[in-house]
Amino acid sequence: PFAEEYLRGYFPPQLRPYEDRFIEHRLSREITCTLIANELVNRGGLSFAFRLSEESHASVVAVVRAFVAAKEIFGFDAIWNQIEALDNLVPDRVQQRMLIETRKLLERTSRWILRRYPNGFDVETVVAQFGPGARQMRDWLNSKPGNPDAGVANAGWANELTDAGVSPVLARLVDGLARAWVALDVVALSEETNVDALSAANIYLDFANALNLDWLLGEIIKLPRATHWEARARLGLRDELLDSQQRLVRAAISVTADSSPTSSAGAETDGSGLVEAWMAANEAPVLRYRKLLEELGAAQAVDYPMMAAAVSEFRLLQASSRGALDTGSGNSDAEPYSSAA
Repeated sequence: PFAEEYLRGYFPPQLRPYEDRFIEHRLSREITCTLIANELVNRGGLSFAFRLSEESHASVVAVVRAFVAAKEIFGFDAIWNQIEALDNLVPDRVQQRMLIETRKLLERTSRWILRRYPNGFDVETVVAQFGPGARQMRDWLNSKPGNPDAGVANAGWANELTDAGVSPVLARLVDGLARAWVALDVVALSEETNVDALSAANIYLDFANALNLDWLLGEIIKLPRATHWEARARLGLRDELLDSQQRLVRAAISVTADSSPTSSAGAETDGSGLVEAWMAANEAPVLRYRKLLEELGAAQAVDYPMMAAAVSEFRLLQASSRGALDTGSGNSDAEPYSSAA
């Protein structure tokens, strides 16, 4: 269905009464592939397919499918149309910065899909599974304060956009794209643990705050990537940190399923009680982890070996803590994973 949308958009409106015949066009396959390839390069950049294929060891075809799924999950077409409608109404630099934010989330989402489904996936199924919940969580996260030091929120940027002439609604939407990738993990956690999405989101964020994971992620993002291997090392550290975070939260929810906070659909539940209980049950490893973070915070600058040690310590905390058993996702094709570009 998504490929057919590209084909329908290719022909002029005057031919829409005959759109049922478009698929019978002798060059329908070639037209569709050309349109998707053009959009991937225009929206993702020249190196998008190459980099994601190299990082995930997925085929270029799989990367393209992930791109299409990511675009549909977060409804990027509508966002791009709104940004491009601002031509000659706001400065070019403002539009470019907004488009860059969409590109970042597009890449993060595509990478997340590729790593979660290494054995292949159906675009329509993935969009149906994550689209509605991800968009709901994106809007919910936009209402939450972010930590600007973490590189996952542009504190105050929405005001800058509105001052430049962007509508408040679009400004808030684009401002929140930097942290919208969290929505994918939240939806996955909700499904895997049978906890409603809002409760899962609260628990996810409470763990991040309690363990200073936003700060740690921000320090990783600040690492240089002047070479190919630095870029790969930074990506690996991010993946390991966020993978451990997802496993820890999922296990904590699962182990305390009988007493964990759940709520009816659409209601928001605070997960601080669950997090406090987990922290108390794992006091010794948490103190060891926090001591290492204090040493990092006191350092004048951090480098790759230091961040590798920090991520390794958090991985040990996740693996050895009480209630942090790797429960798995129940999907043989899915690798529990979280990623941010």
